[in-house]
Amino acid sequence: MRVTFRAIAPVVFALVPASLTAQQRSVEYDISFPNAAEHEARVVATFRGVPAGTTLHVRMSQSSPGRYARTTFAKNIYDVTAVDGKSRSVQIERPDAHGWDIRGHDGTVRV
Repeated sequence: MRVTFRAIAPVVFALVPASLTAQQRSVEYDISFPNAAEHEARVVATFRGVPAGTTLHVRMSQSSPGRYARTTFAKNIYDVTAVDGKSRSVQIERPDAHGWDIRGHDGTVRV
């Protein structure tokens, strides 16, 4: 069976604060398609080296290559959860339509 995806919105996550050096932090993505028939993707991002006690700001792009119009790709995101490096749930807030703020982590966050 062949499944064709017409468009996959770019998922761009930004790690703030930017004061960390590249050697201290890393981001790893795991993308799967458990419900490909419905054109759904599952994206898991693991952020390492986030200073404990800070807020991790995770944002989704409002644009894509070749488009000038602002879009709200994040409106299609649901079932957002976050855990720390020891698999404990952490606090998630939605400050705007394009992102999530994550607090209470131990330096590793899996979203």
